[in-house]
Amino acid sequence: MKTIIDPLRYAPNVPFRPLTEDEQKVCWDFARTLKDIDLENRFWQKTIPYANKRAEQIQNEGYVLTDSSEWGNSMDGFGAHIHIYPPKTNLADLKERVDRTKVVGSLELWQSGGFIHEPLSVWYSPEQGIVKQIEDAFRFREYLVQEKIPFFETTNIVRLKEQALRLETEAYATRHLIRRLSGLRKDKYNPAD
Repeated sequence: MKTIIDPLRYAPNVPFRPLTEDEQKVCWDFARTLKDIDLENRFWQKTIPYANKRAEQIQNEGYVLTDSSEWGNSMDGFGAHIHIYPPKTNLADLKERVDRTKVVGSLELWQSGGFIHEPLSVWYSPEQGIVKQIEDAFRFREYLVQEKIPFFETTNIVRLKEQALRLETEAYATRHLIRRLSGLRKDKYNPAD
């Protein structure tokens, strides 16, 4: 009887963090020897147990996580990730799989080729104009910093500053209007009475 040896038995470790150039070379050299896409994906999926531990840590803090979603194609590679929402979010209430007005981050579970950025990212969506989403994302970021959990930020600082300036301008206009309205005295004839 012939013994079948698992081709991944002596596979190099795929780190759950951005790979160095040397690690990329070692991992890709090994992956190319597999000659089978299913085996190659199983190799890159060795990061999933580490990702699950990170997901559990985030979930224990009260954040709401989606089920994993696979992505990819033969040109861009393959992988899977989950999305992270603020505590008390009811996923059943979301109108779409990724609600950019509420999502605060994502966690890559695995990615063919390994990671080039931290697998955990914080999302800011200034184009949505939802202040609460940005505040929730900042709270998520503060939690990660406090717990010393590495992450990647997916944001355009210029757009965030533009959004903050727009909101500041709107707040000023609102305060000015309130001051003017509160300064009106009640005349003897007021049709609203």
